[in-house]
Amino acid sequence: MIFESTQLYIYTNGINFRATYSTTQHSCGGTITAARGILTSPNYPLPYAGNIECIWTITAKLGNTIQIEFDDLDMAASEHCNEDFLEIRSWLGSKALAIYCGNAVPEEILKSKDSMWLKFRSSEGSSGKGFKLKWSYAHLTEYVNETRGLIESPPTSLLRNEDETFAWRILVPRQQFVALYFKTYLDGLKLYDGYDSTALPIEISDAPWRFVSSSNVLYFETDIETQLFSNIMEHHKCDSCRLECHHIQVSRG
Repeated sequence: MIFESTQLYIYTNGINFRATYSTTQHSCGGTITAARGILTSPNYPLPYAGNIECIWTITAKLGNTIQIEFDDLDMAASEHCNEDFLEIRSWLGSKALAIYCGNAVPEEILKSKDSMWLKFRSSEGSSGKGFKLKWSYAHLTEYVNETRGLIESPPTSLLRNEDETFAWRILVPRQQFVALYFKTYLDGLKLYDGYDSTALPIEISDAPWRFVSSSNVLYFETDIETQLFSNIMEHHKCDSCRLECHHIQVSRG
């Protein structure tokens, strides 16, 4: 079912049900915070107007990865895509992840931590259907040789409606370690002392609790049975450990 509305209310009486949803953005630019949805050029699938510029920013909870996949691409082709184009970056000023034009639908899945910046521009006198893409949270986010950052849990509404776990892997250089500090914690997270879920499982004790990995990698994921955790994770250089580590703070919201 498709509803042309900015709000939707569902009322039930004596029944249980489960539903998933996505949002469709077809305006010219704006900031998008929804966990998943569809983004199209203005007027899609009808021809877009000439001489327009639209800029969108898709933001995720800190420490999560946004991924986008294309369903359609149809715009005027030009050398180096310098007329009609869709430009994608992690954020304004960062290196371009891709620039598209023409009608070859991209097969690659683009990924970026925390945010995705998109600019659509058309030149005067040209037109086409434009583009249609979908965005979502990636189910795996990796930190490789990073010394600082924050990680927040995905939105609770997303966790409740996913049949696949969300996971994070932190890798630091060899002979260094990962340190975690749980400030507060209730439930919903599985921790493994290694590369993935085949590594040694670590029982998370009552907070406050601290854990240091036995190698240069740690892996943790949401518990598919609960999928109801809330956390803030900070990782940075840990001088007191005399090693390069990720100091992670987890708290229930």
